[in-house]
Amino acid sequence: LWGVGRATARALRALGLTMIGHVQRYPRRALVERFGRHGEHLHALAHGLDDRPVEPSVPAKSMGAETTFGVDCREVGLLERTLRGQAERVARDLRREGLAAARVTLKLRFADFRTITRARTGDPTQDGLELYRRARALLAREDVTAPVRLIGLSASGLQPQGTGQLSLLDAGTVRRERLARAVDAVTRRFGEEALLPASLARHPAGERGV
Repeated sequence: LWGVGRATARALRALGLTMIGHVQRYPRRALVERFGRHGEHLHALAHGLDDRPVEPSVPAKSMGAETTFGVDCREVGLLERTLRGQAERVARDLRREGLAAARVTLKLRFADFRTITRARTGDPTQDGLELYRRARALLAREDVTAPVRLIGLSASGLQPQGTGQLSLLDAGTVRRERLARAVDAVTRRFGEEALLPASLARHPAGERGV
């Protein structure tokens, strides 16, 4: 059900509600007593009732990638390599949509489910290496001593490609973005693993991505 996160799912399980059908049959008043207005909303959704307007063409506000590790990660090098791969995935999505991102956000979820986000804003870019450098700088500021369960990178502050000052000031970025478009053509034909940054080819992370 939409709106059922980890905490709500745990509370529903405590009531013996593990299937949507269970929520359908549970008294609405009891759900409201337990969850407030959210309980009434859950009861309606379980019956297929939702009066919110459908918005099929809402422009994306952000693009991102997250990776949940099969074994909690304590290795900074693996975190950095994972970010590198995520940055390339997000950059491909940006180029495919003709967008550039000004804001990069790093997300870390630790083994105890504590979650932090850190963000950095700069000139708009759709360059995977630039996205990675900004995310890595955010990671470097954190004292990552606790094991990490999930790491994510997202790009926001989206605008049409070619806007902003980066393309005027950084010739290296312009060359990389042109090269990236050529790489995009190869990966569209042969798959995303056809061409990879050397760091990723040498060090497969082996984690489970979502």
